[in-house]
Amino acid sequence: MNDLENRIDQWQPCQSGELECAVRGVRAKRRTRTAFKLGSSVAVLLVLGAAGVFAFQQFNGNQAFTFGGITCEQTQANMEAYSKGTLDAKLVQRIETHLAECQHCGQKYREMTVKGDPTAVGFSPPLPDRLPHRPASTAVALAVESTPMSR
Repeated sequence: MNDLENRIDQWQPCQSGELECAVRGVRAKRRTRTAFKLGSSVAVLLVLGAAGVFAFQQFNGNQAFTFGGITCEQTQANMEAYSKGTLDAKLVQRIETHLAECQHCGQKYREMTVKGDPTAVGFSPPLPDRLPHRPASTAVALAVESTPMSR
């Protein structure tokens, strides 16, 4: 007798409910696996959605970055008064720090000063002369941006 015939001879019928119990166990594992996959997918979508909302808020032009203790919105609202020199020293220092660190507001300020035209509304000296305390790397980058290229 070979091994297969030996196993068949040893076969005994299952007890009542044994197969049902095995089926329930397999189905429970399958439900758990499906729930885990679904939960993981939902979690990934939530993270991507949150990242998208964050990116939209940061890059849609209405930036609320805070540099020097003042937001972009507050800085832009005070730019004209800043250029006329009518602000108190504490606010001037905060605006200067913000303009030195925020590319977006620094560019708006340079555009507002109409590239050094003294007859322009809101004229003030070019930004590099106004901010002596900013880091050297920022000063060099601003100076390069505001210097016309010679050919």
